[in-house]
Amino acid sequence: MGFVFTGTEIFDDDIGKRTKAYFIGDSGIYDTLKYIESSLLGEPFPVPVSPGNALFRKKDFEKNLLLDVPNKIGSDFKMHAIGNDVLIYLLTAKDYPKFGFINETLSFFRSHRGSISISTNTLEVSTLYNIAKAHFVENYITNGKLRKKFNTKLLGCLLRWGKKMGIRKVQDFYFNEDRVDLNYLFLGKLILRKLSKTFFSYTK
Repeated sequence: MGFVFTGTEIFDDDIGKRTKAYFIGDSGIYDTLKYIESSLLGEPFPVPVSPGNALFRKKDFEKNLLLDVPNKIGSDFKMHAIGNDVLIYLLTAKDYPKFGFINETLSFFRSHRGSISISTNTLEVSTLYNIAKAHFVENYITNGKLRKKFNTKLLGCLLRWGKKMGIRKVQDFYFNEDRVDLNYLFLGKLILRKLSKTFFSYTK
């Protein structure tokens, strides 16, 4: 088993709101492929990126804490450390068939305006996490179907905010441009899901 994480309570300092997060089901042992899929695609369940609510072996943590993430966009991951955290999970997950989850609130985070994730531009944070995930996909994912779905999700993100961040192509996330194939059926599902959310929010 590669790691164990728990349910989390996030306290918003600014408005005094408490939110439960990362409750994926019953306590137990799960396939790490499900963690990888969830981290890359946002489904089938929500998973954490911060290793602060998980237990890792010391050797895995030291091995998988990458200070620098190679990228074509010129982002210095040693300076901002956004995206390095999710790679600890993903790089550990690839080496183990299972991970553990404890269905209890044993982790607590405080959200405030001075934190990196809050004070940094939301689009920039999303871009940096996608760069880190693309690094993982390019170098470690051999499952073509999963890679195509991730690339398709990247394309969906670029259609929404790519121009603002100066990133126009999925190829910009990869050194090997042969890895940028798409899943058009999955793209259709993403578009329908977005239209559905827009429609129901409009009719409320």
